[in-house]
Amino acid sequence: MRTKQNKLLNAFELFILFVAMTMAVSCGPVDSSPDLNEGYPLERPDVNPEAYPVEPLPTHTGTLLALDRPIVPNQTVISGVGPAGLTVTVMNITFLGEELGSAIISDDGTFSIDVNPLPAGVRIGVTADLAASGMTDADVRPGDGEVSTPRVGYFFDSVVIPQQN
Repeated sequence: MRTKQNKLLNAFELFILFVAMTMAVSCGPVDSSPDLNEGYPLERPDVNPEAYPVEPLPTHTGTLLALDRPIVPNQTVISGVGPAGLTVTVMNITFLGEELGSAIISDDGTFSIDVNPLPAGVRIGVTADLAASGMTDADVRPGDGEVSTPRVGYFFDSVVIPQQN
């Protein structure tokens, strides 16, 4: 009886081997070095670069909305420039958008906000609701510290208050 089981097992093993070999032959050779640039051509001479145009960065031509610098630890007045009539709010970005104060930008394009003494090492930023003032993104140009912080918001300008030496 053992020999009958061995013959059946050998026949089954041969069948499995036959199926595996048939599948391997029908699949053809396997490429072990896939082209990593296949989805998007990177410096490939055979691809027309105009087929994948690069979107230009937006150009801001409006009035600058920015904080005056430098801002130092223990400072109690935050000032800046922006479009006249726009209401701006200065926030502590480090503390999840804690409002420090707000003001309406004067006709001469400046604002000044009294704040509690500012601690070193935090980032503060200036934001504004353009739609409430009837302005659009084209009317305002962000400063060098422009930042968008998840769960806090978008800031036209921001600065980290340096540590004292």
